[in-house]
Amino acid sequence: MSPVIPAIIPTSFSHLEETLRRVAPFAREVQVDIVDGKFVPFTSWPYVEGAKVSDLSQFTDDFIIEVDLMLNNPEEVILEYIDAKVRRIVVHLESTQKLNDIIALRKEYDFKLGFSINNDTPLEVLTEVIEHAEYVQLMGIAHIGSQGQAFDERVLERIVTLKNRYPSLLISIDGSVNQSTISKLAHAGADRCVSGSAILKEENPEEAYENLTSLYTIGVQ
Repeated sequence: MSPVIPAIIPTSFSHLEETLRRVAPFAREVQVDIVDGKFVPFTSWPYVEGAKVSDLSQFTDDFIIEVDLMLNNPEEVILEYIDAKVRRIVVHLESTQKLNDIIALRKEYDFKLGFSINNDTPLEVLTEVIEHAEYVQLMGIAHIGSQGQAFDERVLERIVTLKNRYPSLLISIDGSVNQSTISKLAHAGADRCVSGSAILKEENPEEAYENLTSLYTIGVQ
């Protein structure tokens, strides 16, 4: 498992396809952000096109696809992503009132479930249900839904707190993962660092990816 995961907020299916081609030479695991325009004020594929989630299945042989479901009522669409052979599904605890339905799907189908919470949400909300997920996602930014935001230092203490309570817990960080922050995140105990603009907006994405991976390694030493 790589500690650095490229993140894509696809504006269209062609954008998704093109970006996956760009990262294919150096990354096998990617996070695709799915945004409905209701949970956060931004809209991504498939909502911008009314497209079919099943189109993702053409990439799942070549990539380990993780979807970050930044949308209201994710329990209504999770099966579509499971059917498309998505391997990892992130659910934001603030986005659903039917967490038991999602937990039931995890028990029935073969996928890894991650719980995400915003930095304004007390960690106790997460720890009350943490036994039902394979990993958690903490946010490196204060407001989710777009890339390129400033780093939220609060996440460092939250990582340390969770690692002290659950030493074997897999912790993923999303938001403001870049050359200035990734060593701090690694040192605090982050296992996976999801990065969008710090990779994909660089002239040489592969070089940016390798630099982040090297800085992560420095942070854990």
